[in-house]
Amino acid sequence: MTNCFEFMVQDKLNHSSWPASISDFHDCGLFFQMTVSARGSSLVILFGSSAFSRWLLLPQLDIGCSMADPEDLFWNTEKLSEHLNYPDTLSTVQAIAFLYRNELIHR
Repeated sequence: MTNCFEFMVQDKLNHSSWPASISDFHDCGLFFQMTVSARGSSLVILFGSSAFSRWLLLPQLDIGCSMADPEDLFWNTEKLSEHLNYPDTLSTVQAIAFLYRNELIHR
């Protein structure tokens, strides 16, 4: 199975889009690990869930936050944008949604 994927990030607020990629994607059992690259940024992301919540960690930036369903782009964007710039937030949230829609991660 490949662990590299490309997708387009859609910024409906600013009527723009940009290419992004997911690399080093791994199902680690209790969480998923990946690198998301777009617009000159490259972020290592850990995304997982417990019995009570979903969470996202950006270990290289010391950022962690709770997340909603992978397809709840509005809530996840609002939550992550408290910690990260808007383009990186959109790239990250839409990467997780892309993996979910393609059945590479589960709820």
